[in-house]
Amino acid sequence: MPSAALALLLLADPGWLELRWPEVVGCPTAAEVAAAAERLAAVGSRRPVVAEAVITVDDTGYSLALAVQTADGVEERRVHNARCEPLADATAVIVAVAAEPAGSGTSRPARDEEIPPGLRRTPPPEVGVRPAVGAFVAAVGAVGPPRSPAPGLQAGLLVLWPRARLELRFHHTFAAPLRLAEMPAAGAELQLSAAAVRGCPRWSRRAWSLHLCGGLEVGALTARGFGFPSNARTTGLWAAAVAGPGAQWRPLRWLALGADVEAVVAFTRRGYAAADERALLYRVPPVGLRFGASVAVFFF
Repeated sequence: MPSAALALLLLADPGWLELRWPEVVGCPTAAEVAAAAERLAAVGSRRPVVAEAVITVDDTGYSLALAVQTADGVEERRVHNARCEPLADATAVIVAVAAEPAGSGTSRPARDEEIPPGLRRTPPPEVGVRPAVGAFVAAVGAVGPPRSPAPGLQAGLLVLWPRARLELRFHHTFAAPLRLAEMPAAGAELQLSAAAVRGCPRWSRRAWSLHLCGGLEVGALTARGFGFPSNARTTGLWAAAVAGPGAQWRPLRWLALGADVEAVVAFTRRGYAAADERALLYRVPPVGLRFGASVAVFFF
């Protein structure tokens, strides 16, 4: 998202500081940043300072865009860190230095070596970034193996890296009826239960990301008759390849909303016929389609 701010606080000290600092989950508050700047600022006369911060959150951590205005003009700084606390420390240092009186011999823009350790002007490399791990649930609509659209559910574990995504999931499609043309009250119900693993390349920008996933699904396809004098139930192996694109919006580090479209290529194409009927009632098509919406919660 453009900014991780939930609300923007305005903290004013009539003597020297006006600080605009966003409330962001996992970050110090505006009052804490202002108190740190007060402790660091030189004792005595201080120049008026207006500082405005914008904080954005992505998979690699927190990014700070800071504009500091004094009588000398406006200085802008951009820094990034895996944690938010060092960004708050950097803000306090920069604001305190900016408040030093002109002509004191020390008033100057804060140099990189004055920023707390771990900060850089450019984002750190993504290598070694700890992945985000969470759980997800999804509401799914499926066509194939059911002949007509049928509802389903998915649940599983999700691991996100800056450039990759891994899913371990369970899928269930609820019973969908197959009816005999000459006996609409009779037929069979199909339902699918399967486990799948999917891997995906991933492209992200701020809170948004796109992925293109592929994987393998194995489970059981169950057919149960209805409307006959004797209704049989059979269960057979289900195996399929799954692949498709998706998108995810992660407004908070612990929460994400997603949408996916998935093609299902069946390896086990079973056929179904009613008792004493030569004609097939139904055969699983070679390719099916699923579409769904998900909610994910991340533990870390």
